[in-house]
Amino acid sequence: MVLSLQDTQLALIHIPLHLYSNFLQPILQLLLPSSRPSSSGSTSTNGSSNHRSARKSWAYEHPFTNISVTPVECSIACSRELAEDLFTPVRDSLDPSSRDQVSITNEDYIVMQVDGEGLDAGQRVLELTSPLAMAGMCVQLLHDLPQPTTSPPPQPQFVQTPHLQSIFSPLARRHPTRQHSQPPISHTSGPDSSIFFITTYFSDYILVPVRARGQVIKALEDRGFAFEQTTSSYVNPIANPLSTHTRNKSSSSSFESVSPPPGTPPPTSIHELQTRTFSLLKRRNIVFAVDPSIQLVQCAGSKDSASARPASGGALNGSSLASRSHQPSVEDTLHLGLVKCLISAPRPTFLSLTLTDTEPASVLLEKRLLPNFAPDVLLGSKEDVLVPITLDLRELPLESTGIVCGVAGRLVGGTRGMNGFEGEGSDAVEMSYLSTARAGTVMVGREELERAMQALKGADEQFDAT
Repeated sequence: MVLSLQDTQLALIHIPLHLYSNFLQPILQLLLPSSRPSSSGSTSTNGSSNHRSARKSWAYEHPFTNISVTPVECSIACSRELAEDLFTPVRDSLDPSSRDQVSITNEDYIVMQVDGEGLDAGQRVLELTSPLAMAGMCVQLLHDLPQPTTSPPPQPQFVQTPHLQSIFSPLARRHPTRQHSQPPISHTSGPDSSIFFITTYFSDYILVPVRARGQVIKALEDRGFAFEQTTSSYVNPIANPLSTHTRNKSSSSSFESVSPPPGTPPPTSIHELQTRTFSLLKRRNIVFAVDPSIQLVQCAGSKDSASARPASGGALNGSSLASRSHQPSVEDTLHLGLVKCLISAPRPTFLSLTLTDTEPASVLLEKRLLPNFAPDVLLGSKEDVLVPITLDLRELPLESTGIVCGVAGRLVGGTRGMNGFEGEGSDAVEMSYLSTARAGTVMVGREELERAMQALKGADEQFDAT
């Protein structure tokens, strides 16, 4: 597993669903090529400089952008410049009540890319979160940005699962003696230092606040990750070196620290983590909810890179111009499908798009939205449907949201036959992890749903006496 640092300046934006239409125009603008030349370009007239100064394809223009629409909120991760140019004016034009419900972080975030090919989802989470949890950080797997700290809008009566592709993972560390003064619209208000973990079709990404960069790196180095100066990458020498062309789903347990009460040390083992998690759920009468009608698929754009055709800012000869006019590129067709999804009425229940300047677009969406795309546009199986198992955490304080990996660890271990669960020797359920600020979700295949629920029921009974 390799971790590569990218010095980005990202802002994180929370938009309540009832204000989605107000922000639809700036959201769509994130998918349009910028009129500005690439920042790495040059004014030189030689061919190489012209190529670098030409505008990139929309799918590769930004170092990192994520657009997510879920049943709870719309969340955006984009450059600080785009946040100020596109989203801040719209927010400021709203009435005071609506304006206070939109959150734009004041703190900038950098991106750490995780190349975990050959490792299943659970193993990647374990490798990354366990050193941070053992270092005393509160590790939480959160798909979306939390609600604003002031005047949050009412939550829906039933919180359905968020999407699969994008997993925002705050790894908050408490600093009781340190005070931070930030406006109420800032997600990072208060003493928390949130880190977001995002899973895409090709890679994982960690969004790290600038002020927490050294702390996160040290925790990873202390656990065996080494820095390679020649590649600007962190390498875990004990990680599985196997490399494949596909990313596996989970088949192993992961480790996560549930946010403990003040003065409570972090858990020292997965068993202790599970005990705390299920005891908390039992005390608050929180049960698992399943809606099999929600069907998600994880896909990616075909590798039709901008380098395979003339850049939009470069010169086109007659032949290439005619070819483009009669044969739209895969990226153009993907763009059209995404716009159809975003402007559809009603709005999509699940849609997550991640764009980087190094990999094709990664998208997770409802299966019912697939007809918006041409058959050859999306990579990935269209038949591997995922079903959410949801925990409604609205009755818990926000600092208690980091429980998904505790549940998932029990789910994987239980279905493998650990801890005396019936069916010993069977393979673990393939799964993925999700949560929002007010809900926690585990995703499993339709054929695994019954076995997964049996494991969770067994865990509930096992920890009933704690």
